[in-house]
Amino acid sequence: MHDINLLPWRFWKYRKQTLYFYIIGISSLLIHITLWIVYLQQLQHSHLKWEQEYQQINKQRIKQELEFLPISREIKLSKQLQQRDLETTRLYHGLMTLSQILPSEAVLIKIEYKDHQWMISGLTDQFNILFVFLEKIKKSNFFHKVVLTHLEQESHVRFLIQATESN
Repeated sequence: MHDINLLPWRFWKYRKQTLYFYIIGISSLLIHITLWIVYLQQLQHSHLKWEQEYQQINKQRIKQELEFLPISREIKLSKQLQQRDLETTRLYHGLMTLSQILPSEAVLIKIEYKDHQWMISGLTDQFNILFVFLEKIKKSNFFHKVVLTHLEQESHVRFLIQATESN
């Protein structure tokens, strides 16, 4: 007699609770899966949106660089022209300074100018004229580090002066 269940409602209650447990478990699992899918879709959507914004910003940057490129070329060309003008102006001032301080008894044969360095070669009849010319070059505001690098006397005094222009 111990196999007989006198209270079948307990059995049905147990079955009902088990069924509810499975239904709640499966439904919560479905809800979690659904929420996970929604989260992944939002993540993917935000990533695509970010990627589109990045591409748009990158396109704008490239467009700005392409617009700036001719301007930068013009600026570079302008700087080169200013540098040439500055060198021409320095050469002009150097020649004007030399023409003002050159004694009438001296003759300049060759003047070389490169990288702020001046090589001046010439002729004169007397040593004292050469030394007066050297003193005037040294006292001028345009030249400094004036050095007499070569001196020889034949029928005339031939000289070579090396000088650096002051900045």
